[in-house]
Amino acid sequence: MKTYQIGLFMGSDISSHLLMNKLIPELKAQGHTPHVYLVLHKPSIKPALPEIARLAFYERGILNNDIYPLLDENNINAPNISPKSLAKEYGIEVQEITNINAQVFVQELKDKNIQGGISIRCYQKFKDDIIEHFNANQGGFLWNLHPGILPQYRGVMTLIRAMANNEKQTSYSLHAIDANWDAGALIDVRPQELNITKAMLTSYCDLSSSGLPIILENLTKLSQELELTNMPQNSEQAQYYSFPTQKDLDNYKEKGLSLVSPKDMQKIYKDAFYPNNSEIDNQVEAIIKKYEDEYLASLNKQAA
Repeated sequence: MKTYQIGLFMGSDISSHLLMNKLIPELKAQGHTPHVYLVLHKPSIKPALPEIARLAFYERGILNNDIYPLLDENNINAPNISPKSLAKEYGIEVQEITNINAQVFVQELKDKNIQGGISIRCYQKFKDDIIEHFNANQGGFLWNLHPGILPQYRGVMTLIRAMANNEKQTSYSLHAIDANWDAGALIDVRPQELNITKAMLTSYCDLSSSGLPIILENLTKLSQELELTNMPQNSEQAQYYSFPTQKDLDNYKEKGLSLVSPKDMQKIYKDAFYPNNSEIDNQVEAIIKKYEDEYLASLNKQAA
């Protein structure tokens, strides 16, 4: 059975990091060598709408700026750990990447003989040179684990769109990466229930564990030189979603939908990273309360 040097191109969000914590030990157990590349988010030129900025706080900000430092400072032993601790525990490379398309980085992939790549909420678009690197390797691959059923839900924040459309199911879609966003051939889609009464970010976290068998089972097929599903997406069904406008957000509220539940997120973070540490839980609760007070004050100021 063939084993791979695999580049994991990770975003900084909670749902993909929950998956990363499950995926790394499984890849190691199968004889693969993961290299974790934390791909930096390029900030938008335009200021984010308040609700989008609030989502970013709960999805990425509190995790990377507050929770990970607390875990590393206190050497917490928990079901999930920080990227820094993952590197130490499993003896793997973890590094931040500013530009995945930089020639120096593509050359680094070649020098390390990294034959496979998996994008999990990566914030940057793969361009020709890096795509060609993986395609040029015999048996190489470059996949994206997209949160949403393709081709109907391409783009960003796909679950809230599915919720607004009153969809009953969602799924990760594993697909090959080509030069177009979310448009490569489909490898695997496994629909599961979508509960529209939950906040979008809570549903993203619920979805995270389902990505594990999708990746591992298709990687096993590839390692055994078995044929993978390679189904072109139906362009007539395709719909691409960019970030929602204020009108979109107002429409979600009218439908009773929400992007984030602070109560849910405090529990998700506690259960995942510090289930038996009340001191850290109290600190996180205080951070959330401070943020919510400032957020509410900001909204009241705008309304005045």
